[in-house]
Amino acid sequence: MASPVLSGKAITPSGVTLEHAYGRCTGGLTYQSVKYGGAWPASGTIISKKGTYDDVIPTATCTPAVSATKCPTMIIQDVISCTLPAGPYNMGADVPAPTLVCAAEAGGAIRDGQRSYGGTDIPQSQNQWGNSGSGRYTTPGTKSNITVTGAYCGNTQYTDLNIPCDGSFIVNDVTRTCSVSGIYLVGQSISPPTLTCSAGTVDYNSDSYTATNVGGGSAGLGGQWDNSNDGWFTSAGTKNISATFRCNMGNNVFYPANANAINCSGSITINEPTATCTLPGAASAGSNITVARNTNVNAPTVRCSNITENVANHLLTFTINPAASTNNWPHNPAQFNAANATGHDVTVNVTCNGPNNTSVTKSNVSCGKIIVN
Repeated sequence: MASPVLSGKAITPSGVTLEHAYGRCTGGLTYQSVKYGGAWPASGTIISKKGTYDDVIPTATCTPAVSATKCPTMIIQDVISCTLPAGPYNMGADVPAPTLVCAAEAGGAIRDGQRSYGGTDIPQSQNQWGNSGSGRYTTPGTKSNITVTGAYCGNTQYTDLNIPCDGSFIVNDVTRTCSVSGIYLVGQSISPPTLTCSAGTVDYNSDSYTATNVGGGSAGLGGQWDNSNDGWFTSAGTKNISATFRCNMGNNVFYPANANAINCSGSITINEPTATCTLPGAASAGSNITVARNTNVNAPTVRCSNITENVANHLLTFTINPAASTNNWPHNPAQFNAANATGHDVTVNVTCNGPNNTSVTKSNVSCGKIIVN
């Protein structure tokens, strides 16, 4: 048989006709080739594997029996060569179609359009690959298992091909990161964690967050940070954060396709507000004062660090030990009629109402002593 021969065409070995040579053979000829993988394609079917075949053996039922004789060596070359683009590419980016070239004997140059591909690494979104346009990938990795299954060379159509494409290219993985830091008070507004995508942009329509409290207990995430809104915490502690979000790769491709969670680097520390109590005329919060007997003493001034104004009276409960002669705090003065050189200890329980409808109760805050002469 003349060689080379193009894959994609129906070929039967020539020069071997046992019926003609011996005249007493019955049944049709069949052929075997170990290199081809078993049975040689029957007449009218497609040869799909290129290579040099020197082991094609015909068989037939003949009387008397005849020894099998090898067919002439056949060289099968691809009717079309295929070369993959070099890359690398990002997920969602346009990946050009492979370069196809028709063999000289194939009937003409490759035609745009009406191409088809197979293999495990074809794009999830082929789009215009079939028309020599672009495709897009939604998964990362090295792409190499791609074959040409059909195309036109000039006006000749080739179908049922399985021609591997040469080369490979990389579709880059996308790295997502999340970071948090800072020290805040209960209820204080906190900007969302910092999210990044190594390719594409953060899809803030898919973001959500989970907080855990180091050492256990409720994390108390009061605001959800979603869609770039501020969040806050309703309880103190060190908070570890995880973020669930996707990266928008463009062309309606997102990675991962279904958003999943990653742990954020860093942590957020939430402290309770502090409370101070200052007796009337005292030099500082918690300092003692000295008053004369029968003196009316107004209620101490109580402040919380998370608000600028004084704490409202209805949020205060004072304790004087030993008790005053009369005690009308916090609305009216208390009176101390007996001398007490060791002093009356004053403490307060205060509810510190903060932003975002949060509150923290601080108990037994020392106001100092009232010494009565």
